Amino acid sequence: MRFVGLQFRDRMRWRQMSCVQRAGFLEQCQAYDDELRQLGYLQGTACVPSDQNAITIRNNHGQPSVRNGPLTEGDEQLMRIVILEAFDLNHAIALLSKHPLLWDGVFELHPVELTTQDNSDLSPRLIGEPR
Repeated sequence: MRFVGLQFRDRMRWRQMSCVQRAGFLEQCQAYDDELRQLGYLQGTACVPSDQNAITIRNNHGQPSVRNGPLTEGDEQLMRIVILEAFDLNHAIALLSKHPLLWDGVFELHPVELTTQDNSDLSPRLIGEPR
């Protein structure tokens, strides 16, 4: 099964870390990513350096409504997107539960499957979503 993990970090905790602490923390994260990748579980990652550049698009009575900023605002910021291949949900939870990224944040986990459209476009789709 394939899962998408959204990793959010605590903004305050991150700001309180020194540059040396951040570098060491990121090295630990990279080492665990490398381990997951070598075992065939980690399919890909995408870093989200800042939510200052986020744009939120909504349907407002049939018209797109665009605003600057993330969908939600709070103490936690979306930091990373992880694509994980696991045997099942419990396995995915076990893999992410050991990730150093949990030290300063949380993972939101979604089961997904890849679908093909016109045999050329692969796009993630939530399990149970109509084709």
